[in-house]
Amino acid sequence: MATALHQKFVEKSHSAMLAAIEVYNKPTFSYREETFCILAVNAWELLLKAKLLKEARNDSKAIQVRLPRTLKGGGKSTKQMTVKKNRTGNAMTLQLSACVTALEKSKDRAGRVPQEVALNLEAITDVRDNATHFIVASALLQRNILELACANVRNYVTLAKAWFDRDFGSSLSLMLPVAFFHGAEEVGSVVVTRDEKRLIDRLQATASQPPADGEYQVAVRVDVRLRRSNLDTAANVQVTRDAEALAVRLDENQLMESFPWSFSDLKAQLRRRKPEIKFNSEFHAIKKPLMTERGLVHSRLLDPNNPHSSKKDFYSPNMRDRILDAYAELAD
Repeated sequence: MATALHQKFVEKSHSAMLAAIEVYNKPTFSYREETFCILAVNAWELLLKAKLLKEARNDSKAIQVRLPRTLKGGGKSTKQMTVKKNRTGNAMTLQLSACVTALEKSKDRAGRVPQEVALNLEAITDVRDNATHFIVASALLQRNILELACANVRNYVTLAKAWFDRDFGSSLSLMLPVAFFHGAEEVGSVVVTRDEKRLIDRLQATASQPPADGEYQVAVRVDVRLRRSNLDTAANVQVTRDAEALAVRLDENQLMESFPWSFSDLKAQLRRRKPEIKFNSEFHAIKKPLMTERGLVHSRLLDPNNPHSSKKDFYSPNMRDRILDAYAELAD
């Protein structure tokens, strides 16, 4: 039996969300937040189109952009519609916001997009639209996107189950990036550009909308607590919003992906960018205050089973960049 058209859209949507999460789970990927939002918008657009197709018994007209037919005299027909074509001559289909609007007409109230989901998608789309404006994702913007992304994935799993009886919960797992081991005060004190502040203000205003019920969220508040694990090599991370909140594990191997360089590696990387660098008192004066910043350095026990064991520091690539920035400021 041939696969129904709406089911093909569901599968393609799932693949897009998997790609979004796979990129987001790469701790050293510098365009992680923006890429997640771009792919997540695509995944949701496909999911909503699948719902429209299902309700229309897989009639492709349900997702096509249709315009009034132009009459010979140049006017617009009030009865006949024509399909809008793209530059390749193929039928244009509805964008995400148009899909949300189209589903508002659904006779089945459960087939409409919940308000919290619509607001979350609006915020994710705002990030996507601003991704080309050369906004650098600071720790504050990263945290805002994380809270939206957690809600976005959870909403996606819930609606896919409700609309298509597909359980994607086991395949869609959003990891907690190492960058979010910042305290609330540290993140709140980050200096951002005007453009980024406008985006952050809009995201926070959207996320502050009161939810209608507990099934869907605009954003998930993320509070990180570290506690000792029964596993020798793992550090448990619990997102402590409620009993159903996302739970993730960041083991030592994943942690080391964010801190891949020993001190020798760090010096080698610095020499590549700044051949004339000298590791003298000036260098150590620059490096010392950076050692206290979370996300730049990770001290690893040489004997994980012995809490009093000697430690060795490993560095994030961001440490190199911060040191080079400090030298550039001194040169100015």
